[in-house]
Amino acid sequence: DASTIEDADNFEGWTPTYKYTWEIADDPGMTKMMPIWESLETTDATDGDKKLEITDDLTGKLIRGVVSYMDGYGTNETVYSSGHKLEVEQRTISLPTDLATKVGQIIEVPITINQAEGIQALDLNFAFDSERFSVPPTGELVRAGEIISDWTLVGNVNANTETLKISAFASEPLSSVSGELAYLRLQVKGDAPSGDAIIDLLSASLNENELEVDLKDGALLITAPKISIASDLTA
Repeated sequence: DASTIEDADNFEGWTPTYKYTWEIADDPGMTKMMPIWESLETTDATDGDKKLEITDDLTGKLIRGVVSYMDGYGTNETVYSSGHKLEVEQRTISLPTDLATKVGQIIEVPITINQAEGIQALDLNFAFDSERFSVPPTGELVRAGEIISDWTLVGNVNANTETLKISAFASEPLSSVSGELAYLRLQVKGDAPSGDAIIDLLSASLNENELEVDLKDGALLITAPKISIASDLTA
């Protein structure tokens, strides 16, 4: 914001022409070392205006703005902003880590997301244990969550591959930042053996853009739930 620049040796009535450039540096972290600043030489960074599009390769870097101008006495002046670390908040789809259930019970697995703003369509593909779970005999395979309550949802099961797919879309993109996308509904089979079962998110796409699914370091953080089935319990 160049309007806050005060030049003590400029004379009144002179309006400088400001040129904007940018510098980047590696983050020294908790060390006491000072950042080593270098000019950002991309076309967008050197066009002189005050706007810069942040690209993926700048993630984790420190950045600062540089304002240069000639004052009313012909002196070249330079003003530096404070440094700012560029961090990207990634979308994260999460499932609960543990659910306890009984034979015959219909479970609802909540699917939550952060950074939901702007989403208008989604596809989620899951793997499930068909030895223990089946599609609910009544009601739908999927129920809308609080942030997509007015969306159109479709759930389909492929028994041969033991996978299921949730698709959802709306006429307007989400304005919510985070919340519950939907509830996956499955019934524990009456003859299901006791033990643990896994429901795992295999892939996800938002607004038709495929997101990488990785249980550790990917752009999408997945927490797969472990369903504990106690077949010897009675109500």
